[in-house]
Amino acid sequence: MGAIVNESTSPYFAYNGAGKWNAYDITFRAARFANGERTEKALVTLYFNEKKVHVNVPINQVWGGANLGARIQGHTPLERLESYAAVVKAVAADAEFKRRHRIGTVNSINWARVAAQVVYYFKGYFAATASDAEQVSFAVPSGNFGNIYAGHVARSMGLPIRRLILASNENDVLDEFFRSGRYRVRKAKEVKATSSPSMDISKASNFERYVYDLVGGDGARVRELWRRLEAEGAFDLSHSAYYRNVAETGFVSGCSVHADRLATIRKLWQRYGTMVDPHTADGIKVGLEYRETGMPLVCLETALPAKFAETIGEALGREPARPRGYEDLERLPQRFETLPADAQAVKQYLAAHAA
Repeated sequence: MGAIVNESTSPYFAYNGAGKWNAYDITFRAARFANGERTEKALVTLYFNEKKVHVNVPINQVWGGANLGARIQGHTPLERLESYAAVVKAVAADAEFKRRHRIGTVNSINWARVAAQVVYYFKGYFAATASDAEQVSFAVPSGNFGNIYAGHVARSMGLPIRRLILASNENDVLDEFFRSGRYRVRKAKEVKATSSPSMDISKASNFERYVYDLVGGDGARVRELWRRLEAEGAFDLSHSAYYRNVAETGFVSGCSVHADRLATIRKLWQRYGTMVDPHTADGIKVGLEYRETGMPLVCLETALPAKFAETIGEALGREPARPRGYEDLERLPQRFETLPADAQAVKQYLAAHAA
């Protein structure tokens, strides 16, 4: 509260006096970003004893309690995200360190998570069909290529999947590959901050697993392609026999942008009373573009609407209900440690705290 007062003076006085109950509430609107740069500051409104005393105060600095997680000075938020991912990968690649400290994680680049997600496709298939002779298409919003890669694994296991429909947002790295055969990693300044932020990814962490299958399990070929990717920022399979294999894996793709998300969220709410999050809306929008008559289409829901109240509010004019137990999440204590984006520093911290 004191930090807000330092940023803004108020003509309103709402103090109830000593010995009486005084309460305050804060609403927060996150900063806006475009192309990795902040275009609008975060805004805070302060209610003191149920009266607005500071309205839409722009945040000009980082306050102590607001800095959650690692912070890298001199980088944009999207560059920080890439740095965090690199650290996680570096730690995960040290098999001896993980064995010694018995470390395991289930995240978007971990095989254990992919294996668990394979079950989604079998469950969805059996729910949508009456016999094993039928086929099903799946539409999946994708940024890191983990969930839909699990669909590829399920299809490779023999599950009768006709199409795996990949939905990208404005960051269309994966859509570009499936449409053209060219895989080009975007620079941080090219990555757009969108209303489906989990897909704001320039380099899909699971994609090399698919490419490994695409090139017939040739590990040396995958290493060469990723060496080229690191050196040149792209590789192109469009004129190779490998790219012709894409159709055999059932993949098709498309894009969805902010206006599409709002329209899809609004349409589903008005027609069915069903509220979906922005990422799921991307999947539904692209999935419907590829829908075939007589072919069941399963669109995977990937997040809860409650996590994206601002976008839901823009689409529907109301906020989503929170799951039970999350009503006062912002008021709960926050526990974190700030570490540099350095794999060795993270390893040292883990070694010191792992029991």
